[in-house]
Amino acid sequence: MSLFPDHLNKKWEARIEIQEEDPEIVFEKYFNALCNFQSNYNFFEFLAEDYDHAHLNALNCLEYGFDMEEIPPRKIRDWILSATECMYALLGQYVERKGKEFRDEDKNLELRIRRHLETLGSEWKYISKKLEPLQYFSRNPVSHPPKGRQLKKSRAISKEALKHKGEYVVVHMESLKNIRKDFPNYEREKEI
Repeated sequence: MSLFPDHLNKKWEARIEIQEEDPEIVFEKYFNALCNFQSNYNFFEFLAEDYDHAHLNALNCLEYGFDMEEIPPRKIRDWILSATECMYALLGQYVERKGKEFRDEDKNLELRIRRHLETLGSEWKYISKKLEPLQYFSRNPVSHPPKGRQLKKSRAISKEALKHKGEYVVVHMESLKNIRKDFPNYEREKEI
């Protein structure tokens, strides 16, 4: 008999499983879990020097899980920030591979990435439009409380996260679809 509640045992087991996982497929596991999809894309090679940053944020999301109602309210903001960082690491690497150069002193990289995506065609304009509210949401995840009553911040963040999770999935899926068109050589041979 365990002294811990079931949800803590599950979280502990998931954390052990993630830490024992091959670090080269952690981002792939994150992507697949978020989108409920088997990508088979080699994100480790595609992300190259950005992989370490994306890997840590992907681990964060994997540890918390993807059911917004199950994530502890105090951890929702961490999940939002980690998922946003994963998304922009993927898009930033794509934009760099398409010839855009970023400097260390560049400010507001998210806006630069969005603007550059808009120049790459209509399918990327769609993604750029989806990114705009997500960028705002990731920086300001607390919604305004309904008129006449106050909500606790964590509850408000959870409600907003439920609304926006689908948008994160759409942006990830559509981005990968477009990335595969330009960089099909990163596709894996077998399922992971």
